[in-house]
Amino acid sequence: MPYGPRAAFARNASEFLAQHELGIRLPLKTFQKTGAFRALSYPDYFWFWWSYFVSNVGSWMQSIAQGWLLFDLTASPFYLGLFSSLRMVLLVSFFILGGLMSDRLDRRAVMLWIRLFRL
Repeated sequence: MPYGPRAAFARNASEFLAQHELGIRLPLKTFQKTGAFRALSYPDYFWFWWSYFVSNVGSWMQSIAQGWLLFDLTASPFYLGLFSSLRMVLLVSFFILGGLMSDRLDRRAVMLWIRLFRL
């Protein structure tokens, strides 16, 4: 079996052509697979993480805006702290409930119900 850069390129090129004929999604930079963020070279994976990041930024902005509005309306640090504490208690309780549900129920059905309630 030949080895070296040309043989590796030939193997990668033949794998590339075989995957392309099968309709398999290929990374953006097929022959450059080094670095800490090499998984992001796959378009679907990149767009998944990009949309997740944008969604989280929106959630953070909403949280800050709600706290700011509450403090602007009441001028009370106590109510702001109470609001933040109750929000965290709700989040933790829903995380625990969601974990129990995902362990005991059909995951597909749980995801469908979550999507329905989220709307």
